[in-house]
Amino acid sequence: SAMMEFVNFMTKTDSRPRAILVPFIQVLAPFAPHLGEELWSRAQMETELSFEPWPMFDASLITEDTKNYAIQVNGKVRGEIEVPVDLPKADIIALAYKADNVGKHLEGKTVRKEIVVPNKLVNIVVG
Repeated sequence: SAMMEFVNFMTKTDSRPRAILVPFIQVLAPFAPHLGEELWSRAQMETELSFEPWPMFDASLITEDTKNYAIQVNGKVRGEIEVPVDLPKADIIALAYKADNVGKHLEGKTVRKEIVVPNKLVNIVVG
């Protein structure tokens, strides 16, 4: 399914860098060898795909700079924010209060508790 997500993403982009497509074809080949060989020849590669070394893993390409947090008021999702990974808890809560659709659910109510589940959600309990 991740390969299909990649194909769908790349289909929507205007540029398709060779540095991204060639390793994808190499990873695709064990699952669809005939398709892999066809794509390899269309990419005008000089060698045969089956003799190419496996692409090297680069951990720097999978690190995330931001996380999405769901914002709940009394357990019901009212919004979503995207925040940097290393943002302190107090700043995440402050951003949650400023999120669209959250303020109107807090008007005239007393905040009783603020719960932050790291990298997932902020729940504001009001009464």
